[in-house]
Amino acid sequence: MQFLSTLLDNLAYLNPIPLAGWLVWLGLAGLLGIALFNWRKYHIDWNARATWVLLLLLSTTPFAALFFGLEFSMGSTLPVPGLPEEPAGSTMMIFSAIPWILAGGLLGPFAAAGLAVFSGLIRGLWDTHTLFTALDLGLMAVMFAVASRQRYRTFLYRLLRQPVFSALSLTLPHALLFIVGVLFTLSASTTITERLDYALSNLGVVSLTFAGEMLVAGVAAQIIKMVFPNRWGGLGMLRPSPSEKSIETRFIFGAGTIITILLLTLLIGDWVIAGAAARSLLRDRLKSSAELAAQNVPFFLETGQNLALQIASDPRLRDEDEDLTFVLGEHSQSVPYFSQLVLFDAQTRTLLASYPEENAFEITRSEEDALTLAQQGVPNQIYTVPPLAEGEAAGVSFLAAIPQSGDEQSVLIGRTYLDANPYTRPLVNNLNSLAGVNGAGILIADGVIVYHSEAAQNWMPYEGQVSDQPAFFNE
Repeated sequence: MQFLSTLLDNLAYLNPIPLAGWLVWLGLAGLLGIALFNWRKYHIDWNARATWVLLLLLSTTPFAALFFGLEFSMGSTLPVPGLPEEPAGSTMMIFSAIPWILAGGLLGPFAAAGLAVFSGLIRGLWDTHTLFTALDLGLMAVMFAVASRQRYRTFLYRLLRQPVFSALSLTLPHALLFIVGVLFTLSASTTITERLDYALSNLGVVSLTFAGEMLVAGVAAQIIKMVFPNRWGGLGMLRPSPSEKSIETRFIFGAGTIITILLLTLLIGDWVIAGAAARSLLRDRLKSSAELAAQNVPFFLETGQNLALQIASDPRLRDEDEDLTFVLGEHSQSVPYFSQLVLFDAQTRTLLASYPEENAFEITRSEEDALTLAQQGVPNQIYTVPPLAEGEAAGVSFLAAIPQSGDEQSVLIGRTYLDANPYTRPLVNNLNSLAGVNGAGILIADGVIVYHSEAAQNWMPYEGQVSDQPAFFNE
């Protein structure tokens, strides 16, 4: 969680909505219109005082929606499928709901819905990037206004007239509308399971941020209700509630509640069980891939180190009359391991021989430091080197000191690249196979990606989680 001074630092845009999403959006807009028409009796008799209150709340809406918030991040949340953006609903703008909550209690559903839709358009542009936010908040405002202004006398309805309880109770319908919005607004190229998985993984943080906004607005409304009791909510005698006037309504309400709870329990249970099974399969797949890499990498490094030491021990490399390039080429062709073999004078930093000759050799900073260590008696060293070209895999440099009888010290440098070495082919194929489960295989050395199944990520800093023990974590 971190403090956010303003949403204006974000880009203002709206994600495109597919055709099915527009149909659902129009349906919700029609539902909002029907609710306002059926509950028009809860609107106040308009006067000059109401106009000034509305103008005051309208003027504060942009500031409340755009300034002073908290940004939440949870390890279990998934990113938007196919889009490089933060999960929708991870930002809690502390004062954003106060204008339309106050309008619901002071002015009625029409004013509350108008301010909420206006606030939702602002949040949709700079935060959630979807038009569904406007209708979502509009429906929430209508429900709050009706709950605050109804005059039924049973316990539940009396509780709903308390702004804090009424505002917090909106978290449940908001969560349902969030799931509906995600299912019909994400790209049509994503599957329904990907959308539902994204919605459910983000439902916790969405509900948390919305509940925080409702709590702040509910407390503010509760204070206004206490200070101006004659201005807040509906006036008049208490009336019997619908369940008191009709046994049929009472039965439908009770039975419907029980059936809904049972259906939700069944659906959630099935989803949890299916998710656990899928997670178990995925963990087994990741475990086998990691174990294969753990077995392959040490063998690859040990083989390269032994070959470098074996080549360095060739007495012909110490003979000034020998054709050093021919000697290096002979070793390179006998065992197809190194992409390039180079002989360096460690003291003068001059290139003595190279194979293949046509390949230019640029020594890296780590290899230059290794030459100094070779002069100090370090016989062999291993370093990672950047790829030859962008999008290719990184390489490994094996350094072996040439045994010398005098003060001069020569060093053999053998380079090989992970996507070209025959010993790493099983490792590379294994990492690439994770693309079949919409994943990516990554090999990291010293905080840098030396191989990535998505070639554009090679030789980029790795900023994800790490562990010195085998571990599974969400990212």
